[in-house]
Amino acid sequence: MKHMRDAGVKIEPLTRYMKLVIENGDVEIRKEILRQQAAQLKLEIEEKQRAYNYLTYKLEHYDEVMNPIEENLENQEF
Repeated sequence: MKHMRDAGVKIEPLTRYMKLVIENGDVEIRKEILRQQAAQLKLEIEEKQRAYNYLTYKLEHYDEVMNPIEENLENQEF
């Protein structure tokens, strides 16, 4: 069960999955739970990758893009 949590499987699907395992429930349903969790994890990874790419871009272009914008903001009175 720890490995499933480490893999990002959410509590509710994990509980359903484990109940099916204990009851010797339908293997296809168990596999579908795992497929759904894998698909969800893939989406989360893609979101994190986009966030990482955005931050990396900002860092790589900070001096030419961000610094002038921030300097302009610093010089404005609010």
